[in-house]
Amino acid sequence: MKLAEALQLRSDLQKRIYQLQERLNQNATVQEGEKPAEDPVALLGELDSCIVQLEEMMERINRTNSQTVTAEGTLTALLARWDCLKIKVEAYPEFLR
Repeated sequence: MKLAEALQLRSDLQKRIYQLQERLNQNATVQEGEKPAEDPVALLGELDSCIVQLEEMMERINRTNSQTVTAEGTLTALLARWDCLKIKVEAYPEFLR
C-alpha cells in the first residue's frame, strides 16, 4: 500500500469514527419504554473495530515516516518541525495585534 493510500484510509477511518460517535450519542438516551433507532451495542462494536483499524494504520504510517529519510532528516522529524512552525505562524499574529 502506498503512503497516499494509507493517509486516505486513515482519514476515512477518522471520519467513520466521528460519525459512529455521533450516532452513539443520538441513540444514548430514549424515552422510557422506547427503543433506540439503532442498536448501541452494534454501534459500539463497529466503533471498536474502526478504532483498531485506525491504530494499525497509524502505526504503519508512522513506521514508514520514521524510515523515510531526506537530506533534512526523517519524514517524522520534518512533520514535527512543520507542526511547530504552524504553531508559531498562528501565535505570532495574535501577539502582534
